[in-house]
Amino acid sequence: MELVGRALAEADGRMTVSLLMKWGMSEPAARELSSRYESKGWLFKDSARANARFVTDELRAIWEKFAPNHQTGQTLQTTVDEFQTAHQTGLESLQTDSKPVQTALDGQ
Repeated sequence: MELVGRALAEADGRMTVSLLMKWGMSEPAARELSSRYESKGWLFKDSARANARFVTDELRAIWEKFAPNHQTGQTLQTTVDEFQTAHQTGLESLQTDSKPVQTALDGQ
């Protein structure tokens, strides 16, 4: 599943034999994986992009379901934006809602 995540994150879903080899697979293993995934309907050849193989929506859904802590560039940016918004909102509420804390020494 790591290779699927890499294809989605780094290659816009492209999963070619040459990319798989670049990521450390031998040529026979890359060809076998591509062929097996294509036969399962997990990769398709895109004639508009030199018949390169791409991850199908079905494989993307499987990856999203089973990959731990998966994040594409888009979900990572959304997470960062949400954190920054929550952090800023939290700071604003601290500045407006804060009250002095009384301690036992205040009454002496």
